[in-house]
Amino acid sequence: MSSNNDSHAEAHHPASYYIRIYWILFGLLILSILGPLNAGLFGNFAKAIVMITAYGVAFVKAYIVAAKFMHLDIEKKYITLLLLMCLLAMFVCFGALAPDIMNPNGANWENHNPFMTTAPEMHYPTK
Repeated sequence: MSSNNDSHAEAHHPASYYIRIYWILFGLLILSILGPLNAGLFGNFAKAIVMITAYGVAFVKAYIVAAKFMHLDIEKKYITLLLLMCLLAMFVCFGALAPDIMNPNGANWENHNPFMTTAPEMHYPTK
């Protein structure tokens, strides 16, 4: 049903291709677990090691999944540009809204979340 000119004809890989990607992702999983567990060995760089292993490995794994399993590496270039534009819009929206949403105080700010009450506002039972 599909011709050799079909862009998705290149997407059919042998099982060994996907098994190799599985082992790469599994290795990155082990790295993302061992990094934070052994971060104390790096002294002052412990927070940096945790951030690099947590976010860096997550970005690499997301790229591998998008490129290899979703076959974005063989799609037309405008699909990748569309994905990047959506990610950019998400980051701009977060950057624009985060200062207001994450601010714990303000002139008209009220705390309606019962799990985020501060100590002076909590009511303790009297004896």
